[in-house]
Amino acid sequence: MVTLYCVVVGVAGSAFPVDIDENKSVGHLKDAIKEKNASTITCDAKNLQLFLAKKKKGAGVRLTENDVKDGVSDTSDLKLLGVAGAPLSLVGLSEKDVKFVPTLEDVESMNTPVHVLVVVPEQDGTISKEMSAATSPLTVEQVEMSMNKVLRERDEKASAYSFSDLNTAMEERIVKKMRLTENIPDVKEPVDTSIAGYSWIPKIVESEESQRAGYMEYLQQHLKTLIDRGDFLLDDIAGDKSVLNIVDPRLPFAMKGTADVLLINRTAKNPLIKLAGVSLVIELKKKVEPGHVPQAIGQLVSCSMKAPLNCYPLSLLTDLNDHWHFSWFSDKHVLTQVTLKYPKNAF
Repeated sequence: MVTLYCVVVGVAGSAFPVDIDENKSVGHLKDAIKEKNASTITCDAKNLQLFLAKKKKGAGVRLTENDVKDGVSDTSDLKLLGVAGAPLSLVGLSEKDVKFVPTLEDVESMNTPVHVLVVVPEQDGTISKEMSAATSPLTVEQVEMSMNKVLRERDEKASAYSFSDLNTAMEERIVKKMRLTENIPDVKEPVDTSIAGYSWIPKIVESEESQRAGYMEYLQQHLKTLIDRGDFLLDDIAGDKSVLNIVDPRLPFAMKGTADVLLINRTAKNPLIKLAGVSLVIELKKKVEPGHVPQAIGQLVSCSMKAPLNCYPLSLLTDLNDHWHFSWFSDKHVLTQVTLKYPKNAF
């Protein structure tokens, strides 16, 4: 399956995609184009003329949306796809031929490729009146405004990833964009079984209310010294689904969601600033797996960027048993990660 971007000759701003199997023929492509534009292309599909949007001269340079945004009328230097039975894969429209991975710069400059030019004829060979009347040419300014709107909506919606959806590749993008150096020190952890792990309630997810009450009690019990001293408090944020939402130019994409628990410095807590005084952001799993680490890193990054000055939070990904994965910024551009086994050493 290939996606071919098509433009109607003589009509500005009319690029549209057609999804079709590369083993289908030029005739099938005409049918697909007609079907895609059923209300504006009124002639028979067989009467459409298709041109490969690739110049014969100049090393076969393919036309872009920027080239055709004001409309195109000259097809003299383009190859006519005149054989209805010709497979698309043999006329320069295979998946390999049209493969293109756009950058943000390509999108902003409209340097994205057009693959096929479509001529909609009347009996005298001109553009059909129905097509011209139904599609009003757009000005350059209108095209730019439309593109900017699409890009803005894409960035605000499609590119906001939930922390739970982050994977290793996305973590690497964060590290690269922030120019971080990763540090994983070799820690010789002493064996200490004096604190037992938490017993999760079977067949109940981590976010269920009774489960949350249980692990909050466990954390309160083993952080009792800090809490009773009045220095810190635990805040259950699992129900606040947007507390860690972030859009920041220092990141490769927006992120959204929450964690499970925050450990907050009581003296710095501010009821109007959710992350004021945050010292530790905790993500809890019944079973910790390597694929959960990017989620914890994303939460750390968001928490660190959103917290007020002089807040230097750590992240903890844990099953409250034998996996206690801490991460923090030990320097401005150094991401340090340590995994401990015993609850006593973690507390």
